Amino acid sequence: MIRKSRIAYALAGLALFAGMQAEACTTSQWGVGLTGGAGGAQAAIGGVVAGQPNGLGGGTATRYSGLCGLRASGLGQYVQDGTPTAEGTYIARFYVYTGVTSGTPVVFSSMEGAPAPDPNQRVYSVQYNRANQQFEAVNQAGTVTAIGAASSALANKWFHVHLTWDRTAGSLDVSVQGAGSSTPNATASLSGFTSSGGAAGPDFAQLGWISGAAAGRIDVDAFESRRSTAIPPLCRGNANASDETRNILDAIAVFNEINAVSLATGQPDTNEDGAVNILDAIALFTIINSASPGC
Repeated sequence: MIRKSRIAYALAGLALFAGMQAEACTTSQWGVGLTGGAGGAQAAIGGVVAGQPNGLGGGTATRYSGLCGLRASGLGQYVQDGTPTAEGTYIARFYVYTGVTSGTPVVFSSMEGAPAPDPNQRVYSVQYNRANQQFEAVNQAGTVTAIGAASSALANKWFHVHLTWDRTAGSLDVSVQGAGSSTPNATASLSGFTSSGGAAGPDFAQLGWISGAAAGRIDVDAFESRRSTAIPPLCRGNANASDETRNILDAIAVFNEINAVSLATGQPDTNEDGAVNILDAIALFTIINSASPGC
């Protein structure tokens, strides 16, 4: 069952308003159903910026797909989603651009909310270790576990992070894929990820630069959560998002963005390096001419 889907917007829960290249990007979609949490009913914390790569959406942010993304350039800048309710299973997917130059920022937290006995307590979180260039999972007790090997999540790349948490098993399954790879860069099946009690589970989620000292920036996009069934990655190079195959229409959308004609409405950053340029066009033509151009 779909718990929450913002893929129609394709932009980390950001809403768009009229106009092709001057949409206002906003965090107004966040905070729906939020009754607890460190920020109370506040959906956007600190100076988090919703924007477009060309700066016309009200701010500048690197997006993975669609027209808007979310940028956190400092500690404590994040958004909250309040739709979970003491979930027994919780599946979440988001994209994160690893733009920090040092430190270990927490980019996602699944939290127990009010009321007592354990308000605003972490169920689990995910952080990015810049020195090791890998993601790490943190359980309720604060134990840090590496997800994959060092250098499995290179800096300045987009990564799809998929999380499956189960209360009964106390488990967290993680898959990380990005940097232009067609297969996961890292996977982990972790134990010891229990909540505070038999009926406790995620009540809200946080996404951005939640905590942890670091330098640089974090961009996030395309968040979705469910109670069951895995959430597939978005289709690399599907730049015009009009169908489920990569073809010349997607190439035209990529070239239009490269030449500052218009932003692609789908996913133009084929090699997932955070910029749309001729390298993405080359990577896209390789896919188009392959045996598997479909998404």
